[in-house]
Amino acid sequence: MDQTTADHIELYFRKYPEVPPEAIIKEDILRLGVKFTPAALARAQGFKLKTYFLFTYDHADNQGVRAPQDLYLSGGPYGLRHTIVRVVVSDRSPYCVDVQDDKLVITYQGQFLANIEYPRLAPYHYKTLPDGTRYGDYIPLVCDHLGFLTTYRTCQYWGKGLNCRFCDINENVRQIRKHFGKEAMPKAYKDIDSVVTVIEAMFAEQDPDLRVQEILITAGTILGELNGKNDTEFNLEYVEAIRDRIGYRIPIVLIIEAKKESELKRIKSAGVTSLNFNLEVWDKNIFAALCPGKQQYIGWDEWVRRLIKAVDVFGECNASPNFVAGVEMAQPYGFKEVDQAIKSTTEGFEFLMKHGVVPHLDTWTPEPGTMFEGHPPISLDYLIQVDRAWYETWKKYDYLPVTGYGPVGPGRAYYANTGSVDMGY
Repeated sequence: MDQTTADHIELYFRKYPEVPPEAIIKEDILRLGVKFTPAALARAQGFKLKTYFLFTYDHADNQGVRAPQDLYLSGGPYGLRHTIVRVVVSDRSPYCVDVQDDKLVITYQGQFLANIEYPRLAPYHYKTLPDGTRYGDYIPLVCDHLGFLTTYRTCQYWGKGLNCRFCDINENVRQIRKHFGKEAMPKAYKDIDSVVTVIEAMFAEQDPDLRVQEILITAGTILGELNGKNDTEFNLEYVEAIRDRIGYRIPIVLIIEAKKESELKRIKSAGVTSLNFNLEVWDKNIFAALCPGKQQYIGWDEWVRRLIKAVDVFGECNASPNFVAGVEMAQPYGFKEVDQAIKSTTEGFEFLMKHGVVPHLDTWTPEPGTMFEGHPPISLDYLIQVDRAWYETWKKYDYLPVTGYGPVGPGRAYYANTGSVDMGY
């Protein structure tokens, strides 16, 4: 028998009365995905659509579905405050975006849950580069304020069979070319002149709700050289060009492999504000199983050591590894019990934050083209408890929000990939 909204959602409201309903609902949508009626998809045209700028995030090969990048939830029977949720397309989801009484809504098993808005497009979105690519597709503005620049679109771990087992970065490129043609991504890296042209337009936008406020720069792992440069040299060319064009008024977050102490000051002097050495998962054994390339080339112990050293150069809250929330329960490698997984990850939060390293979370989606395609959704209990553990540790150390991931609190947060930022008692 299908669960009603009250059966499902309110069960967790009662179980976790200290957790904002926004965080609970957001995590459930992230783990189960959302489907769209034809009327809701038709309404999405003219708004910001998914560009699949890094990972698929969907539960299947859904790139032919032109869905919005994010959803803005508010109101409804639970009086939700403004909540931004990344769109994970899933035809099997009990969550559905529909049009009712000429308004966009989201339902659970057909029951009205909240009002919906789609993210607007900035005026610069429709400007085009010489090859015809639209600015907004070249560097998407996600979560309202984050300019997401992927400098190198594939990962060289894949060529050696050492890719992170939950990651679909290379498979995502293949899917883009399948659905939209090779011209949709003629080369794996971005042109620097085009990048700074687009960033300048994003920075000059006058509407504060559409102006870039933070730039996240990421790339697939470069093991050797690309265009005659190692990964640090390759990515810093973009950083320096952006700083030359728009100055230092907004932070730049560089997501890159964990770097040696000798490279940290060079990276900072180029204009990087914050480093994300993405550890992915705290447990050593699970890290080794899920991230074989990172384990072979750097290793868990050295990765953590480099994270702590980065705080000395970049400061607290500016060394922030990503934790893929839920992947520590991926079978057959992960924990089988929620309590075990929470204990391990909480220990990681405590150890890292004690040393000034503040992780950020992204809720795991088992993606197509990975070994976990079709893996059952991670327990909602786990996701709520890990968000709570992150928030309580963050509050304990009285830190500022993590650079690049916006404010924390229900109705204030804009990072769309986790409910942890929607926490607040």
